[in-house]
Amino acid sequence: MQPAKRFLTLFVVVAVLSLAACSDKYNRVETGGTERINAKLDKAAAVLVVKPNDAVNKGKTFKGSGEVLARMIDASFSHYARIVDVYPSSDVPLDQLRDTAAKGSYGYIVLTKVIAWGPKDDEWYKPINQATIKMTIIDALTGNELSSNVLDGKGAELATLNPFNMEPEKSESLLVSPIGDYVDSLYDR
Repeated sequence: MQPAKRFLTLFVVVAVLSLAACSDKYNRVETGGTERINAKLDKAAAVLVVKPNDAVNKGKTFKGSGEVLARMIDASFSHYARIVDVYPSSDVPLDQLRDTAAKGSYGYIVLTKVIAWGPKDDEWYKPINQATIKMTIIDALTGNELSSNVLDGKGAELATLNPFNMEPEKSESLLVSPIGDYVDSLYDR
């Protein structure tokens, strides 16, 4: 076999293995709220996204992960709501958040809690990267929980077989689709 054909064959095999080595899975579990009766959010109402605390896994804090999550959620709601803002801290009681929301004429408050984050070695042959959050939508006027879902993203990557991306996938990238799909489900299109 000629060197060029051998290289091309090797390249194709590596590319196929690289694609096969990556797999992402997403789950969404309803945990409460009036979504069960198919309530939809009002597009005219402003949304206040509360920045979650930075994720922690095995004693390691993922600096800036709360801000990244807040911006991802902000971007998803921005497709529908007329105004979306990020509140800088989740270490505030709900009553204070409701007062802030009332002053700013917000219709909804979005609370997010990080449940799991970062690498998880639960299989001997591939490390699992995960991100699990709970998003809760609160009616700013009444304080009622309108919807609450656990969003879970998991991805496996065999970096040794992937010459194009030697870094494991970041946890927040596993939540782009679940967050977008969840927010899409909250509004009429």
